[in-house]
Amino acid sequence: MKKSFLTGFAILFPVILTIIIIGFFINFLTYPFLNLTKFWLNQFNWYENYSILFADLGITHFISQLLILGLLIGIIFGVGLLGQLFLINYILKLGNTLILAIPYINKIYKFSQEFVFSLFSSHSKSFAYVVLAPYPSVNHLSLGFVSKSLLNFQEHERLISVFIPGTPNPSIGYTLKFKKKDLLFLDMKIDEAMKFVISFGTITHDFKLLDPNKCHEI
Repeated sequence: MKKSFLTGFAILFPVILTIIIIGFFINFLTYPFLNLTKFWLNQFNWYENYSILFADLGITHFISQLLILGLLIGIIFGVGLLGQLFLINYILKLGNTLILAIPYINKIYKFSQEFVFSLFSSHSKSFAYVVLAPYPSVNHLSLGFVSKSLLNFQEHERLISVFIPGTPNPSIGYTLKFKKKDLLFLDMKIDEAMKFVISFGTITHDFKLLDPNKCHEI
C-alpha cells in the first residue's frame, strides 16, 4: 500500500508541479490585461443565450487569457522578426548603448545580458564540464560548472574555477577554486545540468563519471 502510494506520488507530483508553474506564469502574464480584455469581450454579448452557463464556468476568463497569450506570443514573434531588420537592429543597438551609459544600471544590465546569451546560445562555450564539487563541505557534493580558465597552483597542481549555481535561479551562485583531483567530472551536457538546477532537481538524466585524465584542460 505504501509502495503504491509513493509510486503514484512520484508519477503525479511532477505533473502537478508543472501545471502549477505553468498556471502561475499564465496568470502572471495575463493579469495586467485581463479586466480590459473581459470588458472588450462583454461589449459583443457573444454569450448572450448562454450567459448563466458561461458565467458559472468562467469561460470569459479562460477565453480572455487565451486571447492575451496569443497576442503576447504574436508580439514576441513580431519583435523577433523585426529585430532581424537593419532599422530595428540599429534602434536596439542604440538603446543598448544608452542603457550601458547609465551608471550602476549598466553593470546589472550587462551581467544579465551576458548571462542570458551564455545560457541560451547554442554556440556558447562559457563552461567546459559539469562536475560534482565538495561544497559546502567535504562530506557534501554540489553540482557545478567548470569554466575555461585554469589557475596555476604550486608546482604540479592547478586550481580549477568552478561555478556553483543557486536553485532555481542559476544566475546567482558562487565561483570557487578546487583541485582537479577533488572534482568528479560528469558525462552530462551543460543544458541538461541547467535544467536540473532550474527544476529544483526534478528533471534528471542518467550520467556517468568521466575519467579526469581524459578531460582536456582548456
